[in-house]
Amino acid sequence: MWQYEVSAEWKDIPGTSVKGNTQTEWIREFKPVKASRIRLFVTKTKGNVSRIWEIGVFGGE
Repeated sequence: MWQYEVSAEWKDIPGTSVKGNTQTEWIREFKPVKASRIRLFVTKTKGNVSRIWEIGVFGGE
């Protein structure tokens, strides 16, 4: 799931949590959040291996 930091606390970005994904490509769009930091929080993977090929984050004012 994606998370963003607010006042030194990590909060989940709604709609970005996935369970049981078996797809090699995972795409999510979500409503904008205002944060100085974001992170991708991986909690479980098959065989304890996570391969992330590309992450695109777009922002603007």
